Amino acid sequence: MHELGRGVFMDRQRILVVDDSEFNRKILVGVLEDEYDTIEASNGLEALDIINKNPSTISLVLLDILMPEMTGLEVLRILNDTGISSLIPIILITAADTEEEYGLNLGAVDFITKPFDPNVVKTRVKNHMKLKNARDMLEELVSFNMDRSENIWEATIEMLANIIEFRSFDNFKNYDKIKKITRILIDKLLQMDMYTNEINSIGINNILTAAPVCDIGKIFVPEHILFKKGQLTDDEFEIVKKHTINGANVIKKCLIVASEKYIKCCEEVCLYHHENWNGTGYPKCISGNEIPISARIVAITDVFDALVTGRPYREAYPMAKAIKLINDSAGKEFDPLIVNAFIQVADKICEVYS
Repeated sequence: MHELGRGVFMDRQRILVVDDSEFNRKILVGVLEDEYDTIEASNGLEALDIINKNPSTISLVLLDILMPEMTGLEVLRILNDTGISSLIPIILITAADTEEEYGLNLGAVDFITKPFDPNVVKTRVKNHMKLKNARDMLEELVSFNMDRSENIWEATIEMLANIIEFRSFDNFKNYDKIKKITRILIDKLLQMDMYTNEINSIGINNILTAAPVCDIGKIFVPEHILFKKGQLTDDEFEIVKKHTINGANVIKKCLIVASEKYIKCCEEVCLYHHENWNGTGYPKCISGNEIPISARIVAITDVFDALVTGRPYREAYPMAKAIKLINDSAGKEFDPLIVNAFIQVADKICEVYS
């Protein structure tokens, strides 16, 4: 019998360290060797040879940019063209940030700067390993065509959602709280006979279990952008915006695991939860009732949860301020009818966080 996840988690994972400086390689190996097996390459050609011989044995690559014979960006371009960079996380090593945008466009997942901070190296490698393990587990579910079980799918989605939030905010988004406040809002909408047919046709439970996965596409957003404390550049924001499309694509790959209606709901929530009622959102710039009801509901509960939960770059907002921001966005960012229902049950929603 196949044991789900056995191949993903049983063996020590192997990291390929690519740098023309033996000194730098030894530093990185010393930082990582307690938790991972390591293999070294002194130039880009040697790295490609190791990867191409058996890419499945490499879990992550630390790749220096400035090397003789073949630069790290040239190596990355080849790995991107062959599709390997989509299977193996590649973290670039650089002494400056001048090549960041180009490297990200070629498929790098993150950057580590010189001189090395051991704690930063360990943390970033560990987080990207977790994300790779989550993606590998998801692919195993599909590959082995397991029973069409909503419980299996929901557990996998919950695991991915928690990993994303742990990576982004150094704590876990409370899966249960998101579901609870979404349920409170849906119940109020039904009580007020608002969007009753639309909600029932999708399924209340489908919306509830889809709500916490709206940001699943953040798996593909580099860590240095998610952690950035200052304002994002236009290019960085374009990368962040792609998490909606990437999230929907992740969901599509799992149609074999759950019911089509459930997957469709998750896909719509991922893709459309940043669309605005007035058409100024992304990625499709649709407006009003063109936005699926599931995404219009989750847009409000997700923003509220984000506002009242602390982040490394800001303190948590007081409940009253968060409620006011939601109310002020009615007819602009949010469906005004759903905001009206939200305001009426705001006290009950706040109790979930007390």
